[in-house]
Amino acid sequence: ADAFKSTGNSVRFILADDTARKLVNGRGYEAIVLDSRYNHMDDELSLWPSVAPDLIIADSYYVTSTYLSKLRYKMRGTGKLAYLDDVLSFPYPVDILVNYNAYASQELYDTLYVGSEVDKPKMVLGSTYAPLRSMFRGVGKKVQPEVVHNILISTGGSDELHLSLSLLKKIVSYGSNSSIKGEHAHNGQYIYHFLIGAMNADKDAINRLASEVDNVVLHENVTDMRELIDGCDVAISAAGSTLYEIAACGVPLI
Repeated sequence: ADAFKSTGNSVRFILADDTARKLVNGRGYEAIVLDSRYNHMDDELSLWPSVAPDLIIADSYYVTSTYLSKLRYKMRGTGKLAYLDDVLSFPYPVDILVNYNAYASQELYDTLYVGSEVDKPKMVLGSTYAPLRSMFRGVGKKVQPEVVHNILISTGGSDELHLSLSLLKKIVSYGSNSSIKGEHAHNGQYIYHFLIGAMNADKDAINRLASEVDNVVLHENVTDMRELIDGCDVAISAAGSTLYEIAACGVPLI
């Protein structure tokens, strides 16, 4: 959205519910909330506002072929429909298909569309197209310390598997001063930096647990992700867009 805005385009977000409205509005963008079920997307088509954009970018794991076909039909003659994919579920009936993962290849999508009545869209494939924010451009080579002290833990925006909470419970069970001792720890202690996503349902429990130890730092609503990542010696991350930001900074990554 920021990239489109910087080139003089107007941008609006169409959201199923209120979950991300505050985030979107806080970044200066208009949000239209459909009050629909995000995991039953076919139902929302009748709720779409009367808009005629040049481009719609759809981003959801719950899209169906029917949904994309009908949305594209709504736009015929007015604009293009793009979809952000990373699971190759079915032949997507769109104008532009974006998969910025390292494994994405033309051959994979050729297999997906072969024998299908769906026309193959324009393909935008590979990590060259990862949507990194401008702060991650031109990052210099990381100077890696000999001893790991600060550890970044990022488990995704919603963390549906409750991994941050599980990891934090394990850290607390060891105790802040005896979490990991040995020659590789800094003064016998690691500092764990937890990046807490906007939709993490365990925030209250995480905050309570973190208050029990002195070697856990919680980071919410981070405005300078580059500074946070650069300040850590190693990262443990879920496979979302944060993964590419960590790679851009050259921080060793699990």
